[in-house]
Amino acid sequence: HIGNFRKELKLRCTHMLEILDTYFTGIATWNIPQGGFYIWLKLNKFISMETLFQQALKSNILINPGYIYSFSKNNCIRLSYSYATYDEMDIGLKKLAHIISEMM
Repeated sequence: HIGNFRKELKLRCTHMLEILDTYFTGIATWNIPQGGFYIWLKLNKFISMETLFQQALKSNILINPGYIYSFSKNNCIRLSYSYATYDEMDIGLKKLAHIISEMM
């Protein structure tokens, strides 16, 4: 079971990285994880994470602003690829890129 789970996570990660290459190049940078369940996305320009959270939520996208994982405000988002379906990743990240571009 663990071997299959690891393979699926790797496929999901690769899929999300391809989406990021398509929609986020130029507006953000990101890490390429060596494991785990998420990718850290750092926006190239500062925008209000609180406003982004609310705008994303209105579009049925739940994001994890980076500041909830640290003690300081930052311009990062933690994107999880472990639970969303491939279609949800495609649709959600495309919408999120549009929202971020509009806010920048």
